[in-house]
Amino acid sequence: MDMSDLAQALAEDKERKRRAALKNLQYIHKKEMVEVEKRIAEATEEPEKQEAPAAKRFKSSDGSGSSSSGSKSKNSQNTSIYITGLPKTTTTKQLENQFSASGRVKRVKIYTDAATGQLKGDALLTFAKAGSVSDAIRRFNGAGIGGSKEPLVVTQAEFSNKPAQSDPSIGEIEFEPVFLGIVPPPPLARTLILKNMFQPSALEKKGATEIIQADVQIECGKYGKVQNVECLSDGSVVVQYENCEQAAQCVNVMHGRWFDERQIVADYVQEADDSTQKEDGTQPYRAVVICHAFLLQQAENTQQMEELENEFHMECSRFGPMVSLNMDREHCYICVVYESSISAHECIQVMHGRWFDERQLEAGYDYRNKSVSTSAEFIEKHRIKEEVDDDTKLENFLEFVGE
Repeated sequence: MDMSDLAQALAEDKERKRRAALKNLQYIHKKEMVEVEKRIAEATEEPEKQEAPAAKRFKSSDGSGSSSSGSKSKNSQNTSIYITGLPKTTTTKQLENQFSASGRVKRVKIYTDAATGQLKGDALLTFAKAGSVSDAIRRFNGAGIGGSKEPLVVTQAEFSNKPAQSDPSIGEIEFEPVFLGIVPPPPLARTLILKNMFQPSALEKKGATEIIQADVQIECGKYGKVQNVECLSDGSVVVQYENCEQAAQCVNVMHGRWFDERQIVADYVQEADDSTQKEDGTQPYRAVVICHAFLLQQAENTQQMEELENEFHMECSRFGPMVSLNMDREHCYICVVYESSISAHECIQVMHGRWFDERQLEAGYDYRNKSVSTSAEFIEKHRIKEEVDDDTKLENFLEFVGE
């Protein structure tokens, strides 16, 4: 073997070893990534055994212990059907089994007579997808169930803002929430407020306002054209976009996000003449009412009420920071006011239809609550009054940078 052949053989052997080493490294890296992903999944999941004891009595709308907490509804279409002509022995399982042929069933509610406790013969069934509604009507309208020859009448459910029927077991209900969890998300607006963006003490430094506004302009500019940024005295920032769609993108990303150990709370700022306001000028989108959480006899027990309040405070706080949580012992409902209408909507979507102590909860916007201030009122309260001319702003900015 001459020198050229030896050199070639050595080069081939070196290349073979390099490829083998590279393959080993890839294999090790792959195993490490699988382990990392497994650890991340274990750290982020919320198994039943890690739930706080107070949350044990909550179940999802199908009666299981699972919960789709914090999920955001992205389908505002009607996915529910109304069924009449049911035998008085019908169970939710029978309905679920039969109608699942048209698609995944999310929730079944069979109505009962408040006076007798007997089934009324009608039910509301909600699918996961809107397309299942027409298929269910086509399949089962006029059909029977459970061997009964009585034909069913299956129609698309229609919802209104009518007051709920009074139930003697829980007391008179005098509010008008939108029941059945079919609630619209808070109306969009091109102006939004981001709370907890900075420490209020940061404004004490000269030029700090301009620095914060510039940072926010850059960050929020990722989601659309920012027309104006304003700092508030409590550490909030008001951002105005060119249109509502851009603002919605920003809210979806920023709401609930953590920054410098502070959780950002995002919400829309409605215009003063916005049509979503009630006649008295209030907007109910941050106030939630939860019905059937307790009974009248429980309301007389102070210890039980304190325990219930702690349980619901823990459960409802998972959707975002709350302003208040009040227990109305006379009417047996709970009113929760959130800092953001986004959190309130998530609370309704998750809590409505859930089971608690063998009672099915109902949740909706609390239209009775007149004490909830609008975002515009909040901004006016915390607006920085001091007016500074452009030359002074530039001087303060240069001084701040110089520090």
